[in-house]
Parts: sequence; C-alpha cells; structure tokens
Amino acid sequence: MITYFFKALYLLWLPYITDAYIKETKDYSIYDEVIPFLDGEEATLYEHCKRALERSFSNFIPRGIPLMGDHDWNDGLSAVGNDLKGESFWVGEFLYMILKDFIPLAKRYSDFNFAKKSSDVMENLKYAVNEYGWDGEWYLQATTDDGLKVGSKENEEGKVFLNPQIWSVISGISNEDRSKKAMDSVSKYLLKEHGTLLLYPAYTKVRTDIGYITRYAPGLRENGGVYTHAATWSVWAYALMGDAELAYESYKRICPPNRSKDIDNYMAEPLLFCCDIKVLK
Repeated sequence: MITYFFKALYLLWLPYITDAYIKETKDYSIYDEVIPFLDGEEATLYEHCKRALERSFSNFIPRGIPLMGDHDWNDGLSAVGNDLKGESFWVGEFLYMILKDFIPLAKRYSDFNFAKKSSDVMENLKYAVNEYGWDGEWYLQATTDDGLKVGSKENEEGKVFLNPQIWSVISGISNEDRSKKAMDSVSKYLLKEHGTLLLYPAYTKVRTDIGYITRYAPGLRENGGVYTHAATWSVWAYALMGDAELAYESYKRICPPNRSKDIDNYMAEPLLFCCDIKVLK
C-alpha cells in the first residue's frame, strides 16, 4: 500500500513536466506519441497524463484534501499518512496548478467531460485548502493520521513549512491577501543567510507520527536546512508577488559564486549547486 501511494503522488510530475515542455516549445504533437505502460498496454502521452490525474482523484479524504500516503514532495514526512488518513495541503496546491493548465488541453482534445470533472476538482480543492489549510498567517503543511496539524502555529517544532507557502502563490490557489501573508511569513521565519529554510524551527525530538525528518540533526537536510530544490521555488514565488528585491535575495543566498567565496565553509567546488546546506545554530 505504501508503494502504491508513493507512485500515486509522483505520477503527477508527468502532466506537470509535459506542460512545462509545451510552454517552452508549443509542440503539442508530443501528446499524440504512443507510449507503452509496464504491462505492455499502449496509449498516447495525453492518455498517460489523464490517467495520472484520474488516479490522483481517488486519493482524497472526504473533506477534499489529498491524502499524504507515505510522504509528499518531502520524503522525510514518512510517517504522516501511513494509515491513509493524513493529508497533504502541498499536494492540493500542486494538483490545483496542474489542473489549471490541463483543462485547456482537455478541451483542445475535445475531452469535455474530463475538462468539466477537472474543473470541479479544482473548485473543490480551492475551497478545501483555504478552509482547512489556512492557519492564520500561513498554510499548513499536512495533518497526521491522528488529525494533528503539521506546520501550524500550534506546533512548538516544525511550525511553518516553506512549500505550502510558496506553492500557494505559484499555484494561484490563494487570494492576494493570503499570498502576501504567507510570503511575509517566509520572509520572517525562513529566509536566512544561506537561503530559505525548508521549515522552522527544526525538530529536536523524534516523532513517530511525522517520520524520519525528525531523526535528522536540527538544521540538516529536510529538518530545517536549506534544501535548494525548494529554495529555488521561493525565488519563483517572490517574483510572482512582484517582489524583485526578495526574489534576488533568495537567489543570491544560494548562488554558488556567492557562497563559495568562503570555500572552507562551502566545502565544494565553486561551480556546484549544492543539494542541501546544513544550517548551523
């Protein structure tokens, strides 16, 4: 079951990255390419993308938030949803953005029933994420199988996560006021000397309902370090907000030529864009 849900999330990258390719090339013919499945069945790339989305539609809880499963983008949240009750608000934002771009494609292929279905899912996602995921100043990351909040002002550790804030902006699921508050929280709690932290404050106590993220040393990798994959998304979010100064700052602080001026501290060649940066307390 865990393997199933791992795949159920990650298959969303297929329609996402294919749409990114189309935005760059306008080569819609790629959707007509026939590609085999593992079982030997064949279908067009459009059908592959559509099936990925349809599969994700079955992974919701009744109140309309996608299930976490064994984790979402953040692998370290490996125990949040093992019993298939924990939710991921980030997955909701990610799916919302994908559907927004896929609906015009479905109409282009005269797949009007799927376009309507996707539109309904989008509308429900927008309501559910904003109704249940807004924590007053930022968005929650998740809820556990026991219904406990992850990434909330109620938490002593891991009270604010980066991804649900920046993707609320990138996806367009939040309104202007909440987008500003969410990004203000990123600036206040997460934008540090070496880039934007993945969460704050780091976990210092092991939590079996969260996952292996809590077994990393504080400030290392997913546990409150600068994970540059997500840190680059913060550049995108600041830019979408029209905040050129903070977009530049969030990039400058992870940029190798800037970081490697102190080569003993950077500990890598100046040309390397490090995957993650340990934040020393």
